[in-house]
Amino acid sequence: MGSVSDTAAFQLLGCDFSSAPSRRKPITLAVGRADRGRVVLEGVEHFETLDAWSQRLAAPGRWVGGFDLPFGLPRELVTTLGWPTDWAACMAHYKGLSRESIREAFAAFCDARPVGGKFAHRATDGPAGSSPSMKWVNPPVAFMLHAGVPRLIAAGVTLPGLFEGDGSRVGLEAYPGLLARSVLGTVSYKSDDKARQTPGRLIARKTLINALENGQAPLLQAVGLRLRLTHAQRAGRRRERRPSGRRALPAAGGLGRAAAPRRRAPLGAAGVRPARRLDRHRLKRHVPARQRGISTLSKIRRVRPCAGHKRSQGGVKLPTGGDGGVATRLHECRERPGAGSSGTWGQQTRWDPGTDGKKRV
Repeated sequence: MGSVSDTAAFQLLGCDFSSAPSRRKPITLAVGRADRGRVVLEGVEHFETLDAWSQRLAAPGRWVGGFDLPFGLPRELVTTLGWPTDWAACMAHYKGLSRESIREAFAAFCDARPVGGKFAHRATDGPAGSSPSMKWVNPPVAFMLHAGVPRLIAAGVTLPGLFEGDGSRVGLEAYPGLLARSVLGTVSYKSDDKARQTPGRLIARKTLINALENGQAPLLQAVGLRLRLTHAQRAGRRRERRPSGRRALPAAGGLGRAAAPRRRAPLGAAGVRPARRLDRHRLKRHVPARQRGISTLSKIRRVRPCAGHKRSQGGVKLPTGGDGGVATRLHECRERPGAGSSGTWGQQTRWDPGTDGKKRV
């Protein structure tokens, strides 16, 4: 087996998983590769059944994959229920249970605990902001573990620290939501409900894609990575009208997380990897003119518009989280102030969804 750090030898996979896949909501697999600090998206695959997904995992190949599902249960839960504490034995026991049995056991565990501490958590749940892996509804991550991990084991996928497979296919637990929140804060960017496909979520997806492509996402900055998309891929990830398409963006996020452990930025004098500072020159080089000035992070510098820029369609009010600031798009005008322009140079505007025109602020 080659080293996992050998980026040229391994393909990258990012999986947005579902414990009950269907045509409307399939399992989505983003496929790509690492190339000189870029994660190149090569394609997206969809699987409408768990068996089809299992066959894809078992196929020969050399890849490292980030899977959006938990790989284990909280130790407190396991010991309280009297289940095996060895991971392999615990997963074998868990696999043999029905979903109804799992629901009843976990509900009884929660009923015996005080309000505010119903669920047991893994040590990683807090830092990642993820749902406890014993949660069986909204989202049903307990059933995702039940459906996914036994199939990864059966396919012979290596799970570092947990299970030794054939070594050519390596699976990592990934959480694309952590990557998205580092850019958008608490703003939602996707929903499987058609009625909730709002302009705000479309704007959030565009902002997230821009951050991933330009290397502005803090988690990718720390390791010097950015996502590379073609024009067609970029347009498809932004529209995402079909439910299967809406799952491609988190799958691409999992792709970036799969690449991150294999690339490390150089250590500074204090042994800390410095985050890249985003300045005006890098922003001009990487961001299209019509999108320039959309700040995905609360502390990104504002970019002064120049005479060659086209007039934008108005700014965007988008909470960024973190310090509670608001990111807006700068009003970009062909003319300088005093030359007949109606606005002030660099004036900020916000888009009001309830009106047809622009609202100055």
